[in-house]
Amino acid sequence: MPNQQHTLKLPSLWQMGILVRDVDRAVAHSIFRFGWGPFRVEEFQLTGAIFRGQPRDWKMKAAFTTHPGPVEIELFQVLEADADIRDFYWSRGGGLHHLGYLVEDLEEMLAELTRDESEPVWHHRLPGVRLAFVDVDEVVGVRYELVEVKRKTRQ
Repeated sequence: MPNQQHTLKLPSLWQMGILVRDVDRAVAHSIFRFGWGPFRVEEFQLTGAIFRGQPRDWKMKAAFTTHPGPVEIELFQVLEADADIRDFYWSRGGGLHHLGYLVEDLEEMLAELTRDESEPVWHHRLPGVRLAFVDVDEVVGVRYELVEVKRKTRQ
């Protein structure tokens, strides 16, 4: 049971992550039907990401809105992954998968989110970026993605 005395202060919503079977079709549909976009499309390899305590590799394709709106929309698909990772993404089917938050201190926010019942499912470190997914699916019906971006300092 969550601690009723503890109130977590998440930052403003930054991103909505939507799991799709085909990013290219989803982008075309989203632009035509909803007026979303333009999109920046990327493929990326997650190498050595820690998934449920074990290093794993998988490949993704994602499209990110590039308009100056308050919330980024990410349409993404899993291109290559083992069965455990595919199950993590597709266990609830497609659609809204996660809510993304930019955080100042990833470790601090993870400690806060995992104080009760929430579990970090996976985390990864990229150049200048650390990210983690926290599973609040049982309670909230969606997962949280926490992203810490290290700002470059001028010399």
